[in-house]
Amino acid sequence: MAFLEGYLTGLGLALILSFGPVFFTLLHGSLEYGFRSGLAVALGIFLGDATCLILLMAFGVSDIVTDPEYQVYLGVGGAVVLIFLGVRYLTKPYLGDEEDKAPHLKRGHYFSFALKGFLVNFINPFVFVVWLGIMGLAGARYLPGQGMSLFLIGTLAAILSTDVLKALFAHRIKPLLKPHWITLTFRGIGIALILFGVRILYAVFFTGFTGVDPHWSLVQHLP
Repeated sequence: MAFLEGYLTGLGLALILSFGPVFFTLLHGSLEYGFRSGLAVALGIFLGDATCLILLMAFGVSDIVTDPEYQVYLGVGGAVVLIFLGVRYLTKPYLGDEEDKAPHLKRGHYFSFALKGFLVNFINPFVFVVWLGIMGLAGARYLPGQGMSLFLIGTLAAILSTDVLKALFAHRIKPLLKPHWITLTFRGIGIALILFGVRILYAVFFTGFTGVDPHWSLVQHLP
């Protein structure tokens, strides 16, 4: 029951936060080199979420996460990564059908896709805020122990499964898209990532993350 509730919570979270920077990174990976590259990005995103959760639970870094100085460093780092990727996607032309190269990709290429998914997710300060809220929701429903652990594992499983489905969907629709439209899609992804990076910088220097945590109220309304 706890796993199922956590899974449903993860599905709700995935739907509400569908169009974040990790989504566009996942979409780019699947469109550029096929499903396996998108799957590598999805696994990187999953590892980023799992790492956030482990740090918050096992090492008690919640006080550090809410520290204004830490938020500045992490926020600037995350913004730089997003803007760098955005500029790269915006300026890199689409060179035709790359999917035939996918079987020849080395393991290092898939690792780079996974690392990209991990960094885009893990360095985003909002991800820690979301998981703090999920932990609060789990703690309100279950005592620390097996029930709470199953709830959180279910949430992680839901996020991973939806990301895998997104990668598969992008892979399936690629044959329906002309190279011109894929080029425009890549540029749109680049613009979106740049805007997310600018948004993080604005939050860091003008509003701050402390006290500005809409995700807390968001997760309280999840199933």
